[in-house]
Amino acid sequence: MSAKSDYQTQQERITKLLMRLDEGMRKHDREFAGDPRNYGYPGDLQHVASLLEEASNFINQEGDEYGEQMHADDMDQQQSYSELRRGG
Repeated sequence: MSAKSDYQTQQERITKLLMRLDEGMRKHDREFAGDPRNYGYPGDLQHVASLLEEASNFINQEGDEYGEQMHADDMDQQQSYSELRRGG
């Protein structure tokens, strides 16, 4: 397999994953609409946003320092959601 064909294969894979992500986001939105007080849903999106941000930082060759700070902020936010779910 050549680098070009492998590159195209990976582009197609990413495109399919992005389509699945879009489908999943629409499903998640419908589920949240049925339970709008559940902080688990925003927590789910926080996790997804963190993963996407990491991928974006990587493909755009943004510095590790930026990515690490955003991850630390995400972890703080995730902790806040966990505390809210527990009633703390």
